[in-house]
Amino acid sequence: SLLYYKQKGDPQPLGIVKVQNAKTRLAPETGKEFAFSVDTGDRVFRMQAASAQEMGRWIDCINRAGGQNRASGYGEESPRGMSS
Repeated sequence: SLLYYKQKGDPQPLGIVKVQNAKTRLAPETGKEFAFSVDTGDRVFRMQAASAQEMGRWIDCINRAGGQNRASGYGEESPRGMSS
């Protein structure tokens, strides 16, 4: 699971993203660079990384934690600037 907060340094999380069996994918429809989504089945969380490399690390970690091997739309061809 991932915890998320309203602001950095907040003592209590605002919520939890349950990544078990979640599906990750690139999210170009957001119009934001390095955006991806995490679909938990109950809710879709849209996230944005600071770089392609950071996005790849997030997606890989979420997939491993959730029991998935790779993201839909992510894998065979790396996003702009991302090395495998």
